[in-house]
Amino acid sequence: FGAQNATIREQVYEVFLLNGTHRRRVLLMYGTNLEKMTEKLKNIAEELGVGIVKYSPAVSEKTMMRRQRSR
Repeated sequence: FGAQNATIREQVYEVFLLNGTHRRRVLLMYGTNLEKMTEKLKNIAEELGVGIVKYSPAVSEKTMMRRQRSR
């Protein structure tokens, strides 16, 4: 009686190395401090000679049709 629920939410950021289609990925690092993660990401991208992009896999026409049918 009288117990209260406590919810603690912590935002975690993940950085992945992606292939061209974003279907394969490798986790490079994760953390809770966005500023530190951004600085580390910029250094890694510069060293590897790659760009920084948001995760956005392409969806094929076949997948789109399958998703529409299941609704």
